[in-house]
Amino acid sequence: MGITRTVRKDNLRHQSWATTCPLTTALQVMGGRWSLITLYWLAQGSERFNDLRRRMPAISQKVLAATLRDLEREGVITRTVIPAVPPKVSYAISDYGRTVCPLIQTTRQWGRRHIEWRARQTARLTSGA
Repeated sequence: MGITRTVRKDNLRHQSWATTCPLTTALQVMGGRWSLITLYWLAQGSERFNDLRRRMPAISQKVLAATLRDLEREGVITRTVIPAVPPKVSYAISDYGRTVCPLIQTTRQWGRRHIEWRARQTARLTSGA
């Protein structure tokens, strides 16, 4: 069994963007380009860093590391160090992070509809209609 690091309230850094606006707060946590995609894959099951990189080949190692660090700091994922030589690290969505799953599904549904709408618009424009 690995060691799971939990983020305590006193470990949270003061954020200059702290606000009482719920939408602004949500976008600050989930608005990064890779945040929802990372959470989507972690909702499927825990993953190691390189496994996530393979699932998201367009993300750089630096950006993935920063995304995971930010999501862990916000309490939506957990980081577990598995004692081994060399040590292994696994990431998983937290119980609190699972509350974001409906947002992920809604965003994916909207994305599908938008892809279809864009295809119709492109077809209409290229057909000369």
